[in-house]
Amino acid sequence: MSKQSRIPTPGNQGQPSLVDSSLGTHRIQATLHSAVSNLDSSTSGSTGGPGGPGPIGQGDNLEFTIVPASVTSGGRFSVNVAYEINGQPDASATGPITLEINTGPAGGTLTGALTELPVRGVATFSGLRFFGDGSYTLKASAAGIPYAISPSINVGEGNVTEGVTHFGVVVSPDMPRVSSPITLIFSAFDSTNHLVTAFNGEATVQEVTAQGTVIRNLGTVAFHNGVAIVPDLEVSKPGEHWFQMLANGVTKSFEIAVSGRVP
Repeated sequence: MSKQSRIPTPGNQGQPSLVDSSLGTHRIQATLHSAVSNLDSSTSGSTGGPGGPGPIGQGDNLEFTIVPASVTSGGRFSVNVAYEINGQPDASATGPITLEINTGPAGGTLTGALTELPVRGVATFSGLRFFGDGSYTLKASAAGIPYAISPSINVGEGNVTEGVTHFGVVVSPDMPRVSSPITLIFSAFDSTNHLVTAFNGEATVQEVTAQGTVIRNLGTVAFHNGVAIVPDLEVSKPGEHWFQMLANGVTKSFEIAVSGRVP
């Protein structure tokens, strides 16, 4: 006589299975059930590689590209932070970037719009203010990648010339060419568009859309009587290049369209 018993077996969630203990030849049919529901092979490798696409809109790292060396306590200033891949801005990056104080004096505060979206991979933070004298560093962070720490910013009295609200720029020649000298002339103006001749501060000029482009004779320039001149600027590739000039806590963005014709 055949004997039958029911015992729980692994993989059937504790439900009993029928086991035939009689002698002879038996045919057994088994159905396997995955312990993971809704498994979709197309989702494997979602962080990159053959299984799926990598993260979208994230650069390899964050970098501070424009930071003032000194500002006045309570005075406006701007900084730029870029998503960068291989040392170049990642124009596809769209994630918000957030600023905060990393180090600074006790009681020091930072105010302004502290979260910005990047444009062509570069986020511009304008109208920032430190309150409290001393040396500060800033921390920039974004989802999914390491944070960045800025160079030191000295905050004190008398670092910024009052009255300068914006800057103008003249590019010469009107149609610059690859690897040919370009002259930039910056002027400091007040709220009534009058030249502020008392302004003798320094400015930092930087390209923000470099894609393997070599820029010569670009960097820090000094204002004298409200005017600063960058002579003999050269651009190695044709196209539309965006630049930013930072001085007195104010950022001036401008474009230079460079022809591919070599004289």
